[in-house]
Amino acid sequence: MESHAQSVEDNLIDSLSFKLRPGASYVTDRRSCSYFSQGNQFSPAGVKVIKMQLNSADGWLDPSTVKLFMNIKNDSGAPITPRVAGAWGMFSRLRVLCSGAICEDIDLYGRLHQQFDMMRPADKRENDAIEGFGANDALAPGKERVVAFTPMSGLLTNNNKYLPVKYAPLVLELSLVSSADEAFSGDSPAFTLSDVQLKADLVTLDNSLDNEYSSHLLEGKTLPIHFSTFTTASQVLTNLNSTVNVSRALTRLKGVYVSLSTDNAGAKEVNNFYHPMGGAYDKDKEISFEMQIGAKKYPEYPMQSASEQFYQLRKSLSIHDVNAQMDISANDYRNDKFVIGVDTQKVNGASFSGYNSKSGDLTVLRMKPLGNATLAGNCKIHYVLHYDSIMNIRDSGVEILE
Repeated sequence: MESHAQSVEDNLIDSLSFKLRPGASYVTDRRSCSYFSQGNQFSPAGVKVIKMQLNSADGWLDPSTVKLFMNIKNDSGAPITPRVAGAWGMFSRLRVLCSGAICEDIDLYGRLHQQFDMMRPADKRENDAIEGFGANDALAPGKERVVAFTPMSGLLTNNNKYLPVKYAPLVLELSLVSSADEAFSGDSPAFTLSDVQLKADLVTLDNSLDNEYSSHLLEGKTLPIHFSTFTTASQVLTNLNSTVNVSRALTRLKGVYVSLSTDNAGAKEVNNFYHPMGGAYDKDKEISFEMQIGAKKYPEYPMQSASEQFYQLRKSLSIHDVNAQMDISANDYRNDKFVIGVDTQKVNGASFSGYNSKSGDLTVLRMKPLGNATLAGNCKIHYVLHYDSIMNIRDSGVEILE
């Protein structure tokens, strides 16, 4: 032991290092900018697609500062109450395009955003609720409220690279739900959105560094931006003993998330992650789940309890045995916050270590009851594929690799 201890290399700890941190004098300016939607009135019964163009003659967009703001008005004759605390519940689809190429296309967007929001720590959810609808506060008839949220976009908000919108202008598209009832409860709810803005910071580089990027692109080289994003789909279930085939092929699949929804007792897809137990533990209502891609099974033996399914979910989120935990109680998980996560990466935290299903491997999801569990109401199975993608920016345009 002593020989190993003596062989360890010494490094000067930060507390004893008085070297000043590197600067960034090549950034000459930072501006807080607003991008406005094309059109000003949006509703499920009217114009449903909100589109915003993000460009700049000299700026680089800082993704960590992106936030969507909008004014919502209750157009019904009774109070309406949001089904989720965030404004994302009003949207059914999100698309991000760059120079005409589709970078992200996320269907069932409100449900996807809610799925990951309910897994975050309570303090983060409470902070975001301040920008949203608070504690799902009701909106009185004819009243208005400004709400905001960060769109769940791998390229636009969840990557650590500044986006060169001067070379690759972006377009953000959000589609409203088909019916106000999907986002709000109340007596014949109706709403209108107006004054939709995307706010973000743009940084300006000095001429010498900016010219280097321009020359790099003019020489036929690329600026690759790595990000991870999602694709979603759902299928109607007639019973719990079901097999679902997923045909989507991806070069690097990071993980898969599976959940159920029901319309029992007026439940809506945006916030209903159904489990047959309905809250209190009942061993007779456990369900079994396994996933197979080609010849490989995840895990090698089926998950046969809610405990193991929650364990696998924590693994897939890379927070197993980490201080940052999910804001989900045991009863919640076995009631309406039930999600199964399957991690398909070889190494957590490493780039491009996910499963390559481009060779034609079929992804199969298998679920069955272990006792007398049955479905309540009309049910669907929802699956989310989480995968790596790259946007290559060229002088002539962009290409998306997935």
